[in-house]
Amino acid sequence: MNSILSIAGNINYYDIRKQCEGPLCYDFSNVETLLNKKSVKDALGVGDIEFVSCSKVVYNAMLQDWMRNLEVDIPSLLEDGIDALIYAGEFDFICNWIGNSNWVHAMEWSGQKQFAASKTAQFLVDGKNAGLLNSYGPLSFLK
Repeated sequence: MNSILSIAGNINYYDIRKQCEGPLCYDFSNVETLLNKKSVKDALGVGDIEFVSCSKVVYNAMLQDWMRNLEVDIPSLLEDGIDALIYAGEFDFICNWIGNSNWVHAMEWSGQKQFAASKTAQFLVDGKNAGLLNSYGPLSFLK
């Protein structure tokens, strides 16, 4: 994948229409500022820790889970009636919508056929089209 990214140039791999700006291709400074406010930390009950966008400590601790397939756990959640929203951006290179749509539609559960037959609906935000939504029972897929 690194060779694809080097050929593509300085693209933002979360939105290929944009250039990558900053170390994570996004400016998360507003989120960091918000989550580091004392009032927010108090409300969350997290003590005096410092929030960072990308923690090497957390990254290293979760490295073994990097590509762990958790799809196998989702059908039992759906069968228990727990709502699940799987979403993927149309222009996301890393978590592309085609791959996500394929595994969601192929996932075996009691509502699989009805989900596959569900009509695609516009997903509106403030009256404007913001995506396409398929839903049946507790499962929704948003592109």
